[in-house]
Amino acid sequence: MEELTAVGLSVRAKAAWETKVAWDKAQRDARDADLLKSEIKRRLGIECEPTSDTIKVEGVTFKRKYFGDGGSTLTIETKCPKCGRTAISPGIRSLEDVGAALAGVYLYQHTCPSQEPPDSSENRLLQALRDFVSENMPG
Repeated sequence: MEELTAVGLSVRAKAAWETKVAWDKAQRDARDADLLKSEIKRRLGIECEPTSDTIKVEGVTFKRKYFGDGGSTLTIETKCPKCGRTAISPGIRSLEDVGAALAGVYLYQHTCPSQEPPDSSENRLLQALRDFVSENMPG
């Protein structure tokens, strides 16, 4: 019986793990693509061939949003018409929902910079960065 060295075992074990992780990801991507394809066809009547949980159709980015309980919903990832930041729509159930999301009628997981409270963590971080730069710039 051949004895493996610790290095040989470590290298082979790591390679086996990386192979398993890549396989699992490929399986998840295929499952996500199938779910997204059927969801877009059922809700919107559009045929498409996604390769993961995100697909762009005529410039519109559809994405599956997953919940902790294993459920998911179809969303649109778009740019906020007011500030240009990335925004995600609530669940899409119909073409009307797509139109509303694209028009910016309702978006969530997004706050325009002008709407952020003055004491938000983002604003405090930006102010700390401004203070640091002004204190450490020559001149």
